[in-house]
Formats: sequence, structure tokens, C-alpha cells
Amino acid sequence: MKQDRLTQLAWLTLILLMIASSLSVWVEVARNWLPPVDGPYQTANACRRILAGQVPGRDFVVFHGLGLNWYHVPFYAMLGGSIQGTVAAYFTAGALVIPIPLIFAARLGGFSWRASMIVGLLLINVMLVVPGPSYNAVMPGGNMLGTRIALSLLPVMGALLFMRAKRPVWQSTVAVGTAIGVAMSVSQDQGISLLAASAMAFFFSQAIRSNWKISLAAGVGALLTCASVYLLLVTVMSAGAPQEYLAFAWKRIPENQFWLFGASSAFFGTWKDLLHKTYVIVPTVVTVMMWFGALIVRRIGGADRAGRGMVLPWMAWYAIASLHPLLGYLSGHYFASAMYAALVIVAVSIPSFWHVIQGRIGIRLTALIPAAGVAMAALLCGLEFSKNSLRKVLGKSYLPIPSLSYVNEFDAIVAQEDPEGRGLTASRQAEVVKNIVGPEGKVWSILAGQEREALGVLPKGRHDYIVYVLGDKARQQWLADFAEADPDWILTTRQSSGGLEQWMNKIYWEWYKVVAIHYEPVMALNQELIWRKREGENHAWQIKDVASQWAAQGNLHSITFQADQESDLPQLYEVSFRYRLIADPVPVVSRRLCRVMIDRDTPYNWKMQSLEVKPGDEWLEALVPVITRSGENVALTVHPISPAGAPNLEIQEVKVIKMTGCSALTPAVLESDATAAELYKAQKSRK
Repeated sequence: MKQDRLTQLAWLTLILLMIASSLSVWVEVARNWLPPVDGPYQTANACRRILAGQVPGRDFVVFHGLGLNWYHVPFYAMLGGSIQGTVAAYFTAGALVIPIPLIFAARLGGFSWRASMIVGLLLINVMLVVPGPSYNAVMPGGNMLGTRIALSLLPVMGALLFMRAKRPVWQSTVAVGTAIGVAMSVSQDQGISLLAASAMAFFFSQAIRSNWKISLAAGVGALLTCASVYLLLVTVMSAGAPQEYLAFAWKRIPENQFWLFGASSAFFGTWKDLLHKTYVIVPTVVTVMMWFGALIVRRIGGADRAGRGMVLPWMAWYAIASLHPLLGYLSGHYFASAMYAALVIVAVSIPSFWHVIQGRIGIRLTALIPAAGVAMAALLCGLEFSKNSLRKVLGKSYLPIPSLSYVNEFDAIVAQEDPEGRGLTASRQAEVVKNIVGPEGKVWSILAGQEREALGVLPKGRHDYIVYVLGDKARQQWLADFAEADPDWILTTRQSSGGLEQWMNKIYWEWYKVVAIHYEPVMALNQELIWRKREGENHAWQIKDVASQWAAQGNLHSITFQADQESDLPQLYEVSFRYRLIADPVPVVSRRLCRVMIDRDTPYNWKMQSLEVKPGDEWLEALVPVITRSGENVALTVHPISPAGAPNLEIQEVKVIKMTGCSALTPAVLESDATAAELYKAQKSRK
């Protein structure tokens, strides 16, 4: 086949693959449904703040990294900053950046830039059309992980390209340090994972096999360069005020990440949940298969003998380090980093594999492969176009959660907007909320979601998510901002939106207790719960003491009591006690990461309650909400957990009270959507 024909086929393949990627973005934007608590809405809220003149790190808190927000701002601005523009900006940005590290990897392997672009786009599009966890490796539908991974790996792949030519040690040292410093300033968790990975890869691949003095000097130099670049970029991106962001990123997040998203025994309930098919087992199998495939490709192509030995260990250690980022929980979606790292190894090895094929079957026969590439690219275009239908066939339906109305005046709205009970689209849901609260309604939201976009709610305070309000000072300021705002409406997430929401009303009970007495749940949309301020000002808790028993056996403490049988409605109780931790076995690690957990023995919905532990042995007070059925025997177990050996726990002054005075439906809503829906339907049937 003539060279000009090969060139034409190559360009046609490239164009088709770019169309396929664009179709993937189009499908995600067109389906108009995403969880409101993550991904594009979290990023959009930061972008809206930036365009309003605020600076991340200085004026408001960001969780994932400073650079990620600045990266999305131009896309957000160019695409209108609307709800649909928000989603379009998110996926457009993701589609543009996610293939680039793979393109760099193929170039590192020896391909031309055009061939490298084909390899990168081909790998991405193959992953995009395969339903299941492989899709999450490149463009997760509900979070920013794909973009965070790619943006962090981009400077690393650039450094590897720079070092492809023989460089002096000092140049390689500066290149590696700079790359990781940039990665950390973009995405905190992925950058730290790359830092740990580079250290392990360097040690096992270079240091133990070369002059240890030179290796040590290079390692120290790379670390100092990394720290300097990171501090410089953080200072610039926070407009010269990096202190609070650094304290948040390096102190408050690590301290709280363990207890908030903590070890599996803390968050998921039991280690058996690691056997979850969708979130852990399947991603693990896919990752292992991809890594074995990558190793086979490298072996056949002789990539390990081509002077690229640092790529494999670096990506391998990165895959391991990223599974438990910032001491967070072990979850299947973090396997995206491992899967993407395997894609990098495949991309960097394909050129060597290609040359082996040419040697085996001849250049003339391999000239026919571009024609097959065109056919595959065309097939991918078709699959991307029909991706939504394909996923429905394979059980990957994206239908929203049905909407519920708790107040009669909103029944007609739900019936009109959602006649089949399938749930409202993101845009329509936001408009419904906007119509309900009215143009003058003051709204407070614990999340950055569709409604906040439509209502133009820009918080005055530093925090957007209650879950990221970390530290006593920050929490007090958040509560003060809420009291000053005195909103007419509050938006929270539904219990069905995930285990985190089921946990939050217990972790932040002091705030939810205020909400529960002064507001009433009026409507549940796809994943949002709308609370309306109750009429009148004289709302107060009515408290009744309840008999209880408590006992201690070593580090385990049990608290038991029985709920009243006077009503078939769910009842709200509050358990309080004083506690302290003594004889800390590992003063720094154990003290900072230890948490007091409260388990409940019940067949009904319950997630473990975590109490934040402060340094020192002073007595602390705990307040725990307990929602019960009529006549239920409640049994609570209190115990400390820690990754470094838990201190001894002492408890005294246990007290149980029954709390009434809130809206009748409120305890059911705080417990679960299922309970609230069941109670709501029963009330309607009686009427």
C-alpha cells in the first residue's frame, strides 16, 4: 500500500476516534443526570466562586487540589456557566485531557506523534464503550477521578519524555521533582500517590543497584525540587495566601479522612463489604487482567530491554499507593488509578510490540492493519453513539430515583413533572426547586448541586460541603454563617444518595438538631431533600428522661434502653455521655487517627457513628441521635478504633432522653428514605 494511502487512512482513523470521543461527551451531557454531590457540580461551584472574584485556598476551601479548579474555569466560562454548560464543561475538559498521558506514553515508546494520538484515543474509546468499571477509569460519571488522574500523570509523562534522551543526573532530578510538584498542586491525593510511587520505584529500580551516594543525593534533590515547585504553585494559585490551604490539605484532611471516609471497618460496617461485586471484585479482576495483558505486551515487544525500565515500577507503585489515598477508604472506584496506570504501560509498550509484528508477518501485510484500524474506529463511533441504549440493555440504566412529595401542595408538582415516577432530569429538577422557593426565598444548601446552580446560591462562607467542614474553628464558623443567613429553605441530600448522608446527620447532629426543630421536610427529589422553615418562632424541643443501662467490658461499652410504645411513628432519642481516651500506645499516629465508634444492634437502617477525638486526655461529651420504632429495644456498643492501636476508653454520665416537638415526619426522614416513603404512603392512604 502506497505511503500516501497509509497517511490518509491514519488521518481518517484519527478523525473517527476524535468523533467517538466527542460522542461520548455528548451522550453524558444529553442524558442530563448526574449525582449532585460530586463531579461537575462540585467543580462548578468553585468555578462560579472564582468568576465572582474569589480565590480557592484563600477565600474558600477546596478538597481535591487547587489546580483542578483553575483548569475547569475557562471551560465553565466559555460554555455559559449554566447547568448544562457545567456538565458540558466537565466532560469536555475530561475528554480533552484524559487521552494525553496515553499519547505521551506511546510517544515515549517510540511512535510518531500521529501514531501516538491514534494509540491514545483508541485505548480511551475502547475503555469508554466497555460497560462496567473500565469506563470509570477514563471518565467516571459521578466524580472527578478520571480528570484528576490524567492531570496528575500528565507532568509525569512529560518528565519521562524529557528523560528519554540521555540527561545529566541533575536534570533528571529536577524534571522528576518538578513533575510531582505540579501533580500535587493539581490533585492532592493523586499527587501524593505519585510521590510515594516515585520514591518506591526509584529505590527498588535504581538506588539498590547503583551508587547509593549519588542515588541519595538525587532523591533528596528531587524531593526538595518537588516541595519548592509545590509551594510556589500553591502560593500563586491562592493569590499569595497559602497558609490556610496547606493546613487544610496536610493536617485537617489526613486527620479527618480516616474517620470520615475511614477504614473499611469504620465506614462500610464490616470487611465483608470488600467482597462487593460491582465496586471491588469486578474492578480488581479488570485491573489484574489489564496488568497481565500489559506485561505480556511488554515482554513480546521487548520493552523491558529498551531502556524504559522506570515506567513499569513507577506506574505499579502508583497503582498501589492510590488505592488508599490520604488514609481514605478502600473503594472500587479508586481502582481507576490502577487501571489507568495499566493503560499507560500498554501505550508505552505498543510501539515495540508493533515492530515485532512487522518482523513476524512482514511490512506488506502490516500495511493492511491501518484499514482494520479505520473499521474499528468506525465501529467505536457507532458504539459511542448508541452507548446509552447499549448500557440499558446490559443493565446500566441511568434512570433517576423517583420523586416523592411530603406536603400536599407539592403533590401536583410531582405528578405533573414526573407522571411515571421515574425522577426528574437535572435541569428540570432545578427549575422545580426554583419555582417552589420563589424569587425571594433564602436558600441554604449543604452541597453544590443543580438547585444551587439554578438559584445562583453563592455561599458567603468558606465552605460548600458540610462534609468538608473540618476542624472546630471551621465548624463554628459554618454554624455562624448558617445562623446569620437564617434561610427559609434548606437543601440536604437524601439518605438513598449514599452511606455518607446516612452518617452525616449523626456526625453533625448539633446542626441537624437545629434543622429538625425549626424546619420540616416537604419534598424529596432525585437525590435532594427540601426542608421548609416552620411557621412561628416558638419551636423548642420537649425532653423526657428515659431509663437506660450501661456496662463496660474492657474497651467495649454497651448502652441499652427501650423506646415507648405510644405511637406507630418513628421516635427520636438522644444519647449523651462523657468519655476520654487514656494510655495512648502510639502518641502521634494513634491519637490523631483514633476515633470512638458507636454501633447499633438493630435490623433497621443504621450507620456507625464516629466521634472526633482531640489530643489530650480531657473528658469530652458525645451526643448521638437514635431513631427507633415503637417499643424497640435499643442496644449501642461504644468502642475506639485506630490503625496504630487504640487507647483505652472510659465512659461516664450516660443519659438518654426522648425528643419531641419536631415535624412528625422528620425522624423517619432522618433515618431513611424507605421509612419516610412508607410513612408518607400510609398517611396518604388514611386520608
